[in-house]
Amino acid sequence: MENEPSLSLHLEEKLRLLPDSPGVYLMKGGEDEVLYVGKSKSLKDRVRSYFQKTRPASPRIRKMTERVRTIETLVTRSELDALILENTLIKKYRPRFNVLFRDDKTYPYLRFSWSETYPRLSVTRRVRPGKDLYFGPYANPGALRDTLKSIARLFPLATCTLDLEKTIERPCIEYQINRCLGPCAGLVSPDEYRKMAEGVRLFLEGKNRDLEDHLHAEMARHARDLDFEKAAQVREMIGSIRTILERQTVEFSMHHPVDAIALVSEGPWIQIQLLSIRNGRVSGRREVHIKNPDGDAPEDLLLAFLEHTISRKPPSFP
Repeated sequence: MENEPSLSLHLEEKLRLLPDSPGVYLMKGGEDEVLYVGKSKSLKDRVRSYFQKTRPASPRIRKMTERVRTIETLVTRSELDALILENTLIKKYRPRFNVLFRDDKTYPYLRFSWSETYPRLSVTRRVRPGKDLYFGPYANPGALRDTLKSIARLFPLATCTLDLEKTIERPCIEYQINRCLGPCAGLVSPDEYRKMAEGVRLFLEGKNRDLEDHLHAEMARHARDLDFEKAAQVREMIGSIRTILERQTVEFSMHHPVDAIALVSEGPWIQIQLLSIRNGRVSGRREVHIKNPDGDAPEDLLLAFLEHTISRKPPSFP
């Protein structure tokens, strides 16, 4: 490794002793100021790369490395733990050399409690590792409300906060108006409920063809069991889903997932628009403003935005 000649003996020693483990690193300047927070699956490789002559760096990163006096590392058990810790520390210290986004607050996600016997949806601002599924983030509260309304119209998913592992004598009004299957009163088996919840998952993931195939299979199963009332309900659900999706469809010649990105420079700010297109329709939109006081090249800030977005992608994202 070729180091910059200005490195102090203290920094040389820090770089030599870096662990080859996942974790978070804090670049610190004078008076213990946190200049930069980052994460990596290999602290040794990532941190050393900042001080290699052969590594091209933006003006922002060059200024940062010139001010570094010491480096603190925090080893984590996994890359996911490192991601969560990095996000926490950036919010805590707001380091001057991290690309800070004007919308860098915690937007809400939809949490689908897939780990439960009877999965339910809830709104949360924290993404936790585990079996539960997360969809978002939703920068626009209206989009979140529309998603929940669509699901409520299409799927009889439980919305209460009762302990569904226990049963009560009578279900609530939601069951009476066919907007819940009544798991609280033991009126639906876990297997039957899970099949319905699978449809919700496919809907949230934007897998429209898979969703239709899933519902057609359910309709055929009910017909084979001579349960024509349920078969008719599923048929109506398929029609409603098609109506909703037709309103949202955008004409594209390709059907694989596409993320469209546009960048505009506005004085000291860079504006980025991101559209997520799934199955021929816009499934998500995000607008971000990045402050650019050091005059970094727009392409460098776009790369930082992409790294920021991809690293914060939750376990499930449509």
